[in-house]
Amino acid sequence: MLSHRNICMLAANSQYLAALGMTLTAEQMGVPVDALRSRMPRLVSLLIFPLFHISGLTSLIMTMLSGGQVVTIRRWDPPAAMAEIEAKRINFLTGPALVLSDLLDLPGAAERLRYVINIGVGGQATPASLARRIKEAVPNAQDGNGWGMTELSGSVSAAKGALFDAKPDSCGFLSPLMEVRTVDDHGNVLHPGEIGELQLRGPLVMLGYWGKEAETAAILKDGWLSTGDIGRIDEDGFLYLADRKKDIVISAGENIFCAEVERVITSDQRVAEVAMFGVPDARLGERAIAVINLRPGQTCSSDEMAGLIAGRLADYKVPSEFVFDLGPIPRNAIGKIDKARLRDAYFAQARS
Repeated sequence: MLSHRNICMLAANSQYLAALGMTLTAEQMGVPVDALRSRMPRLVSLLIFPLFHISGLTSLIMTMLSGGQVVTIRRWDPPAAMAEIEAKRINFLTGPALVLSDLLDLPGAAERLRYVINIGVGGQATPASLARRIKEAVPNAQDGNGWGMTELSGSVSAAKGALFDAKPDSCGFLSPLMEVRTVDDHGNVLHPGEIGELQLRGPLVMLGYWGKEAETAAILKDGWLSTGDIGRIDEDGFLYLADRKKDIVISAGENIFCAEVERVITSDQRVAEVAMFGVPDARLGERAIAVINLRPGQTCSSDEMAGLIAGRLADYKVPSEFVFDLGPIPRNAIGKIDKARLRDAYFAQARS
């Protein structure tokens, strides 16, 4: 449940984060902010997310606040979407990673996306391979990152332009509207800079879950929302994410952050998509399984992938099994990977 106040704060927060990024970029370029703003074209955005999704609502509000134009499509259809992008000269794109990958796979994508100056990947962290493809195909698109969730009325941290250049591994600068802290598994508040579950308090926090008092009470206490995300805040107020709390594999007593390993795997240009999850193991507690789909015409062995990970991360973080032939990775209605269904598919293949 998001109140009118939540939505008004969403708008104010979006304006603040955008203004902060533009101010720092102007300083970096050595030009007045007004001069830089005058160079920016009118925002024309393609609305891919549905409006019942917080990313769709945020995209709509951001475009309206700027006096821009919103272009909608009824269903996701890559050729139809690309036709709209060309015809309307769309310059702002945001969507799940799969959507942006679909556009880049179309013939002549670089030329057809030439007007795009801003791309945002929503719903999940941007795979390294996709970030590289975007950079190559759409060099005029501004780099950026951010973090948020529906329970927080959208994004609570963001970075673009000079702000992103300062700390590209972060999820951006935290909104001054919000308080943040990290806690351990027992709820003890940790020192600044220490990794733990992120909790936030402020005017962007939801009222609760509709008709679900117990679920609301479980994550919302004394105004503090337990996000389920593991991360830290550095001394400059930049937020860094490690993984979802429930997306950690505990093997032989060691915590393995799935997102950390997935980022290393997607740094290989042969990889189209990857998802890692844990399965029960009598000796280790859990084993880490990495399901990988390669780009067409590419090949890769388990040993090669294990070597890539071992060269970047601790040995215990190397998955015990790599699966290359499980088929398309299942996703939900907004393009997020559905690891519950993926795990079921893995077990079904193992039984066959």
